[in-house]
Amino acid sequence: MQITKDLRFVFDREDGQILVKDQMAQGHRWTYTQTNPPTDFAIVSRIFDSKSGELVIVAAGLSHFGTQVAGEFLTNPAYLEEALRGAPPRWQAMNLQLVLRAEVIGKTPGPPKVLASHYW
Repeated sequence: MQITKDLRFVFDREDGQILVKDQMAQGHRWTYTQTNPPTDFAIVSRIFDSKSGELVIVAAGLSHFGTQVAGEFLTNPAYLEEALRGAPPRWQAMNLQLVLRAEVIGKTPGPPKVLASHYW
């Protein structure tokens, strides 16, 4: 949490609820919903020059469903390819963050959808 606290997309807590917050767009946030179907969110971050001095990849969700989707996203070339279609030139050398959304079907998260991205 310390490594990513100054990034654009962060995990935060408001009124006892954990959420994904966009620190560059006030009021823009995503929270786990238990509506039908339940929906979870995750953040995937790749930081080349982190506070640790090493390349860091952080992938986590609001619940275990979001964390599972983040892991599947990183290990499935088709998901990565789809997400990076609109990436800027030379994105391979840039830091990046993605916010993912997944509907939960039964007890399994569906495929991830990229809701927001940030490259720098």
